[in-house]
Amino acid sequence: TGLDNRTWDISDPTYVEGRAATEDQLKKVSDALKASNASATDYRLIANPNNAADGSYKVENNQVDLKVKDEKSSDVKTVTIKDIASKTELDKVKDR
Repeated sequence: TGLDNRTWDISDPTYVEGRAATEDQLKKVSDALKASNASATDYRLIANPNNAADGSYKVENNQVDLKVKDEKSSDVKTVTIKDIASKTELDKVKDR
């Protein structure tokens, strides 16, 4: 249809206000977005697989090992939080 602005520079975009994008430009942006989303991860906390009763986590040996799962790949990893006081230790301090 005679448009001369058919390319789009993803790394250094410039635009003209009020000018519509061509399908070529939209496809380039769409492809870049799909590529970046394909490599992204989405780790989320899951129920403790070692506690079938309710899936809760407890402090053991002054740390808690949380399980996180990537919703895209189903990969499960452990996130450890260290130097945590247990409830028993806190109760002892409270009762002093």
